Amino acid sequence: MQQPQQEEYKDEETPLLLPTTTTSTTTTTTTSTTPITVHPQWHGRGWLLGVAFLYGTLNVTLRSIYAQPHPPSAAALSTSRGWLAVLCFLPLLLRQKTKPSSTIISFPALELAVWNFGAQGLANIGLLTVPSARAAFLTQTSVVWTPFLSCLVKKNHCPQRHHWWASFVCACGLGLLSWSHAPENAPSNSTSHHAYGHVLLLLAAGCWSMYIVRLSTLSVGHEEVSLQACKNVYLATLYSLWWLLQSILEEKTQFDASSSLSSSSSSSSSSWYLNPILWCLLLYSALGPGTLADIGQQHGQCLLQEATESNVWLSLEPVFTALLGYCLLNEPLSWVELGGGGLVVSAALWSSGG
Repeated sequence: MQQPQQEEYKDEETPLLLPTTTTSTTTTTTTSTTPITVHPQWHGRGWLLGVAFLYGTLNVTLRSIYAQPHPPSAAALSTSRGWLAVLCFLPLLLRQKTKPSSTIISFPALELAVWNFGAQGLANIGLLTVPSARAAFLTQTSVVWTPFLSCLVKKNHCPQRHHWWASFVCACGLGLLSWSHAPENAPSNSTSHHAYGHVLLLLAAGCWSMYIVRLSTLSVGHEEVSLQACKNVYLATLYSLWWLLQSILEEKTQFDASSSLSSSSSSSSSSWYLNPILWCLLLYSALGPGTLADIGQQHGQCLLQEATESNVWLSLEPVFTALLGYCLLNEPLSWVELGGGGLVVSAALWSSGG
């Protein structure tokens, strides 16, 4: 009589096990199929982080170009990079299916080109009278300009409090980075030339801040490739005019010098285009920090939609420059540079954590 009771107990137990297994499988399937969503602002921060890295490689590339025998002038270098960047945009333009009208893009692209050219041109002129370390800090003060310009340009818009504090911390970190590169026995120029160069570098920082603020507004309604390609055409044209004007002024000054000096200087300045290594460096500077960085910056600022935070993330450029200089050029890193880089990185994280 005991054995039939055990069989009935087994028969009654087996149906009870089936619902438990099915419920466990259903729960595992429902939990595994839940999608993980990432906020679009973090995609924008990732794009701007990559752009800051590309800008950091640009500084190392320019150092390598100027280390070549008979390097080009600043105007010739900018003009060559500008037109090479335009050529890099051609394959992207040909792959576009829908092409916007030129009248819609031309005016915003011209405005962006003027602000970009003002930042680069004023910085190059200011470097003639101001040491490079101090000039690097003054041009990076754009992180302080951007919150004020955002309030002036955009109506009913004010950056949040943590963006202001992040800009201040970022400026302190950039100051440490520039101070670490300052030479010990720097030659002292006259006070008037120093003040003139400081004003030009501050205006260059203001132009770069204005470029970032306007790009945050114009990137919403315009496609990246078309707008940046048109901007680079205008920018290369402005660089060409600058190079032409500089060539005319150099020819006038050469008439006052002796014939032997003029012939040696002309032969040394005109032989840079025969260097194939220099052209490879120029091509990378036009493709990576030029074409890809322009598209990535506009796309990142379109996703982030905050000019102040965008400028803080772009200020990571000298941090990547120091790291790449240590890895590629064997440039030593000091504790001051590590502290300044840590402040800039913390400022970028602080600006995104509000």
